[in-house]
Amino acid sequence: MLARDTAEAIVGAVTRSGTLLLGRYSPSGRLRLVARTTPCASPPIGTAESR
Repeated sequence: MLARDTAEAIVGAVTRSGTLLLGRYSPSGRLRLVARTTPCASPPIGTAESR
């Protein structure tokens, strides 16, 4: 049986290369970077590159 641990995160930014920067709020209320993705295969929707 596999164990799975989940948590909610906020998308803090989407870079020009399509990388998502994910954050979570610390107990003191600051948004902290916790993860980032690899660049997306296509430009994010709504960017100049996707038009």
